[in-house]
Amino acid sequence: MLKCDPRVHEVEGRVAEYPQVGLSVRVVVTSIRIPVEVARKLNHRGRDVNSIDLIKMTRQRLSEPTGTASEIQRTASQHRDPKPSDVRHDPFDLFDTGLKELVGTPSVTAFFRAAENSPERIFSPSVVPALLEVSERIAWSHHRGRHVTTIGALTHHPEVTNSGRSAANRVVDNVELLAATALAFVYLATMTGHMQSVDGLLTYRQASAIAYGRSLQFPSPIWWGQWWATSKFGIGLSLLYLPGLVLFSWLSPSVPVPHGAVYDFRLLYNDPLYAVAAEPVQIIATAASAYLVARVLRHLGYSPRVALFGLALYGIGSPAIVYARGDFTQPLTAFCWIGGLYAALVFRRTRSMRALAAAGAALFYAVLTRPVEGSLLLLALTVLIAPRPAFWRWPTAERRNVGLLAVAFASGVLVTLLVDWGRFGSPFTTGYEGTGWTTPLPIGLAGALISPGRGLLWEFPAVLLVPLGARRLFREGSQREGAVFIALAVLQLLNVAAWEAWWGGWDWGLRLFLPALPLLAVMAAIGATVLPASIKYLLPGTLLIGGVIWAVPAVATDLLGGYASAYDGTAANFSWKAYPPLGAWRFLHHLRATSLSDSGAVDILWLRLAHATHNLSLIPGVVFALVAVLLGLRVVQLEPAHEKV
Repeated sequence: MLKCDPRVHEVEGRVAEYPQVGLSVRVVVTSIRIPVEVARKLNHRGRDVNSIDLIKMTRQRLSEPTGTASEIQRTASQHRDPKPSDVRHDPFDLFDTGLKELVGTPSVTAFFRAAENSPERIFSPSVVPALLEVSERIAWSHHRGRHVTTIGALTHHPEVTNSGRSAANRVVDNVELLAATALAFVYLATMTGHMQSVDGLLTYRQASAIAYGRSLQFPSPIWWGQWWATSKFGIGLSLLYLPGLVLFSWLSPSVPVPHGAVYDFRLLYNDPLYAVAAEPVQIIATAASAYLVARVLRHLGYSPRVALFGLALYGIGSPAIVYARGDFTQPLTAFCWIGGLYAALVFRRTRSMRALAAAGAALFYAVLTRPVEGSLLLLALTVLIAPRPAFWRWPTAERRNVGLLAVAFASGVLVTLLVDWGRFGSPFTTGYEGTGWTTPLPIGLAGALISPGRGLLWEFPAVLLVPLGARRLFREGSQREGAVFIALAVLQLLNVAAWEAWWGGWDWGLRLFLPALPLLAVMAAIGATVLPASIKYLLPGTLLIGGVIWAVPAVATDLLGGYASAYDGTAANFSWKAYPPLGAWRFLHHLRATSLSDSGAVDILWLRLAHATHNLSLIPGVVFALVAVLLGLRVVQLEPAHEKV
């Protein structure tokens, strides 16, 4: 049967010769016609299951994947019809394996649940005909407050179901987009308006040199511990600054010019062009990453409430809210990571070439931004997109898909080499010569995980839920997604812990680990769903508040006011005073800045300008905050309705 590789609808003619295969395929094709369309998807053991295109499936060959995420589970007994007590959870995903994996499985059952906390409904082959007869009579019904569309209705009345599906999707998409927009206004209300590091200064001046001088070399070298004639950081973030620099080029005469071998903090604080052209890029990248956290959770089948919790964990309960105000490349890298993974997940389910192109674009830009993290993303995307580990058995189409990722990665590497050639005169000179992974792993891991100054446990307390989320992903049939998320986070943790300055220099928290935080937010949100009822809301809420408490002093105080230099090193970060809620407030001396470069005041742009503008600058900050509150209230109003969709 498999050698002949017939189409599904051709199996009937071969049943006499291959009864096992014929029975298995007929049961699958029949069972999936049970009414499983709820708005757009059905919540199945905590995951959303896409509807089945029956016509397309019956025309497929046995060796082809079905293109669905339905789970077919075999019974413990192979000799009689299944009963609920016989069922053991041993799923295999037709999306990955194809119909040929059903060979040798004489009896299968279709499972689904109408709601996350309801009992599982088990349909054995013996009851399928009756259910099918009922489902064919109903085009649109109401089941437990939910609109249910049958597969038959989907085939015969697409205009009805498509409108229902699109309406439901618009509501869900809107609430997640509203929440991400509210986050963006929170970031605008708390923006700093100035740079915080030499990393950000060089990245920004690289963009200025390209925009105004058409060169990779600075018009005037910058002295910051050494002379810098160009940037050594990835070109990706600098390129995103270009539109703003061109749009607000009329502000370029007010940009301070470097002079002399001194630390000139005017370059960081007195640049209005940076505030309007560059910092909004960081805000957009961070808010978009939070939105994609929610989209990944929805794609994995979790409710809008879980998706919004994941968005909040990343957006305000992690260092992301701090770095949305910063000038580093990590927020953009985080966006590339979560964006590429989301696109790959969409491609796995839909086989959409647009989704594959989006994954390739994210990979390309990740390499341009931070080549090491871009290389890690290549591995993750390949595992998600590849059909199986045995690459020599991949069909031509699958080899082409993985090849497109390889082309995107190679293009990013090529552009990076050309940029280094233009900067340093050699494609193999990176600017990182003399630095590397020299920290002993026990020291680096201890600092990265538990040190009060940089420990992941303190800056993102919801990490405690990650093991529970990973366990659920593995138990619910998302083993590949769970493995990719965990492996990517672990590899980045090892990358950070072994780096010579594992704490990241003058910054807040574990900055270098930021690209992996969206993945941890996804798994932490999933982990919150398996907690006992007595702590299901209390513990996740407490962990979220713990992350907010860590972030408040990092938002309110100026990094350059003393905290950065006081806790720049391994030993200093193991002091309890390095924990920002304990040690950062002592560097705050007054509310309003007396000048633009005053580092002892609250580090929010609107307050920094208040003294010079007679408090008029507070108006935009208040407006941004009010808009964020209004959008947040709208999200709260919409969110309960989604639980009923």
